[in-house]
Amino acid sequence: MSLDEKERYLRQTHTFRSLSDGQIAQLGRFMTIKRYQAQTTMIVSGEEVDAERDGLYIIVEGRADVCLDDTDPPQTVQLLGRGDIFGELAVTTGSRRCATVSATGPTTVLLLSVATYRHLRENHIELALALHDCLFEGLMQHQIRSNELARLHGVRALRRRLLILLPLLARPWPNQAGASIIDQVKVSEIATLLGVHRSSVSDILRKLQAKGLIQMQRSKQIRIIIPDLARLQKETKAHAEGEEGDMSLTDKDLQREVGGA
Repeated sequence: MSLDEKERYLRQTHTFRSLSDGQIAQLGRFMTIKRYQAQTTMIVSGEEVDAERDGLYIIVEGRADVCLDDTDPPQTVQLLGRGDIFGELAVTTGSRRCATVSATGPTTVLLLSVATYRHLRENHIELALALHDCLFEGLMQHQIRSNELARLHGVRALRRRLLILLPLLARPWPNQAGASIIDQVKVSEIATLLGVHRSSVSDILRKLQAKGLIQMQRSKQIRIIIPDLARLQKETKAHAEGEEGDMSLTDKDLQREVGGA
């Protein structure tokens, strides 16, 4: 990836939208490319950060899951995709990793090492301060998303849980104004976050597509396009008010279904 490509990608990354063109160009010069094969662990919960080889990651292509290892079995708590960042807490605070992040498919990232971040703080103060503000906002967004995902367990109807989850996984799609996209995701990954069988998720996704709320493009993985996020959220609100219709499944239904799967 050339320097121009790095700059172009950084400009498209929501986290860095407040940086000036000059700061983007400067930051791009300090970032390196790393590539991971599918099922490769990128960071491990509890490990200390290697200042030279580890740091802040920005996903350029591919997907990764965030897993908490202090549960049995380990629990997947977030899915990350193009434009998402991770590792910012350890970079800014020097703390140990608090979660394990693994590539679910071939994944390319931009890396800002801890050593480079320290160099910026000492020698490029203006850029370091602007970057710190971006990373703080990123941490806040991660926390908000985590809180929303945790609330899903209190929602009985699967269809409503999925309606809440899709906007949390989606990111703005530059190819279509106002649209959002969940790229390179597996139905099984969505099902894992919801704690249900993949067939239940597939069935509801097909029905959402039939209503025009989403579009799906399939290959080995799927791409879910949300043409109108406001319309999807309106559908979610309708179900929150009890208008759940015949596509909803309660926890009791799910237990029966998963038990027979």
